[in-house]
Amino acid sequence: QVIASGTCCLIAHNGDPAGWRWMLGLAAVPSIAMFLGLLCLPESPAWMLRHRGPDAASRILVPLRGTKEAEIELQELLDEAQSGTANKAQAWVAMKRRGVRRALA
Repeated sequence: QVIASGTCCLIAHNGDPAGWRWMLGLAAVPSIAMFLGLLCLPESPAWMLRHRGPDAASRILVPLRGTKEAEIELQELLDEAQSGTANKAQAWVAMKRRGVRRALA
């Protein structure tokens, strides 16, 4: 952040009328780098479990954790998914309470 501010200050005091274009273009560089890094990330095992099933989640976990730890983590994710369904139902019941409805309105 400090380097970016310093660079923008140097460009602004340069006197070039097109300096704003340089500032805008240089601000895009970190965003492009983060986007390229995002393409290399694997999917979340929790997302894969919810949308594509336990086999897909296991295929993601095994290279990251190893077989034994992947099985343990997959079981934890399955347990959380089952308890999460019950928690969602409880959350909707809580939303229907009079005081909560008034606060949300």
